Amino acid sequence: MKPSFYQKALLVLVITSFTVTAYSQTTIFPATTTWSYIDNNIRPAGWPATHNATGWSTGAAPLGYSNSVTTTVSFGSDANNKYTTTYFNKVVNIPSVAAYGSFTINLTRDDGAILYINGREAVRSNMPNAAVTHSTFAASTVSDGAPETQVHTYTVAPSYFVDGNNTFSLELHQVTLNSSDLSFSVEVLGNAAPANVTYVRYNENWKFLDNGSNQGTAWRASAFADASWSAGHGNFGYSTAGGEPTIVSYGPDANNKYITTYFRKAINIADPTAFTDFLLNVKRDDGVVVYINGTERYRNNLSGTVNFNTLASNAADNGTVAQTATLSNTFFSAGVNVIAVEIHQTAITSSDIAFDLEL
Repeated sequence: MKPSFYQKALLVLVITSFTVTAYSQTTIFPATTTWSYIDNNIRPAGWPATHNATGWSTGAAPLGYSNSVTTTVSFGSDANNKYTTTYFNKVVNIPSVAAYGSFTINLTRDDGAILYINGREAVRSNMPNAAVTHSTFAASTVSDGAPETQVHTYTVAPSYFVDGNNTFSLELHQVTLNSSDLSFSVEVLGNAAPANVTYVRYNENWKFLDNGSNQGTAWRASAFADASWSAGHGNFGYSTAGGEPTIVSYGPDANNKYITTYFRKAINIADPTAFTDFLLNVKRDDGVVVYINGTERYRNNLSGTVNFNTLASNAADNGTVAQTATLSNTFFSAGVNVIAVEIHQTAITSSDIAFDLEL
């Protein structure tokens, strides 16, 4: 299947990666692992952060119905009015997260899925970018045959995990109430840690706001509530060529586009003083300001006091050249850190915008 994209503006922020090196992989759990699940057409209380899977059914993956599944889950009593969403849970012990530089998630899904790790959204696949409820349908149909078993690969930073027990929570969504099949499996691999540690990688999940509103300054703070914001994977933006993984909106008028789009992401750094500094490389189209825990730590192609209608200084390079900065380890706190980014257009008629980030 082809993912459906909203015909909206696309925003892209990029931070350059470290040199790619070969690494060994450890299987955290295989695609055939056992999951707990609940298939009663009710969203679990506390989902996804604090739900309790005690008393749920269990079965080996792949789970679903009608496809080649190992464990069959219920769709209800009416084949023409099936349950939209089914919920799955798994707890896995990882003794030392520091042993891994990143984690690889290999997901098969029919139709759409969101995977949370310790209550934080880590992977969104074939689901709308907006807030998701129990009745939200998948973004598009997964055709019979190879698309049902296609492996979708994602890289997740170690900051999603903790030493000890880690909870994987997955919600699986149908595309229609009369869809004939449903299935998923997940494989998780740990990639051995390199000399440098990457805390945010390209193509990761971010919260974003693309409605043209004036967010003032409160949105930069760590404690700001962004639960209602949309979510998607980098890179973000829009362009005449298209093809961005997550397209953001520029509003209803192509000749009067939104100037500013906002992004937020929380990461966990156990001990920032363990590192001499942090490397930030950012690709931006057009202007960018990066805040860490509410304080501005980097800007490019913007000057003076910046607000929601401040235009970028120039059209820059269409986000193709990485802008590099070295950040002090004192900019970060032990524990959860929030990175907030605003991207600005150079003109209300500009044709493109872009964002993705690595730290």
